[in-house]
Amino acid sequence: MAHLARLAPHARILLVTMEYPEGEMEGPPFSVPPAEVERLYGRHWRVRPLATVDALAESPNLRERGLTALAEHVLALEPRAHT
Repeated sequence: MAHLARLAPHARILLVTMEYPEGEMEGPPFSVPPAEVERLYGRHWRVRPLATVDALAESPNLRERGLTALAEHVLALEPRAHT
């Protein structure tokens, strides 16, 4: 997380992750559910979901790799106030 220390103190991040059933495909892209983002960054960043989209229909190459489901998650990360 040291790389995030280089951001301006009030910087916000727009993060897009992909999530698919475990074991159906080896990444990349890797499956990163919102709960994992919260686990990794939630102590210092407020993780706010903005949208979730069913992306399997627009990803025929990933369907061909064996995916049965694919969600794209759009998340906003905002720094928590330091007390």
